[in-house]
Amino acid sequence: MIYTCNNPRDIARASQKLLEFCNEIKILSILICKIKVYGKDFGYIVLGESRIERIWQEDDLTLAVYLSKLVGMYNMNKE
Repeated sequence: MIYTCNNPRDIARASQKLLEFCNEIKILSILICKIKVYGKDFGYIVLGESRIERIWQEDDLTLAVYLSKLVGMYNMNKE
């Protein structure tokens, strides 16, 4: 699962709690990717941009998915 918001208005429409979190750490745009391997959830990869309202590109999404799979597989091997 991947979720992106490109500006604070979109974040506010998605979730007030997420907006509060982003405001607290000064995030303008956010990309969230669930870490899930073989049906097990291990958390989320959260990428944020604090300088610009960023439009997340396909390469960004691909790298987030790849990173989440690496972290998930690492966690699977630790169990």
